[in-house]
Amino acid sequence: MKAAIILAAILLAMPALAPAETLVARRPTSSIRLTEKPCGDAVKSLLREEVHDAFKTAIVVVHGKEYVGCWIRHDEARFYIHMENGESFMSPTRAFKVDQGV
Repeated sequence: MKAAIILAAILLAMPALAPAETLVARRPTSSIRLTEKPCGDAVKSLLREEVHDAFKTAIVVVHGKEYVGCWIRHDEARFYIHMENGESFMSPTRAFKVDQGV
């Protein structure tokens, strides 16, 4: 119950992306794309059921290989990303920019 209250507070505090907005963080050999699409079933099955609706789709590319994951804003400074292979990590919010489609 306490976790659900904390999760609700985080969701209320985070600014929502516009429906078509995508955030992207790019490095020379990798990128992370955070979308507003609902989290896919493959990754949802790895998460607690009570948080399924809070997670959105993430696409991570490392050395040309694409991985699907799901993301949620963890706090003001970090996004939490959980991948289809079971790995998870935090990424700083300051690394992301609104994708301009370039």
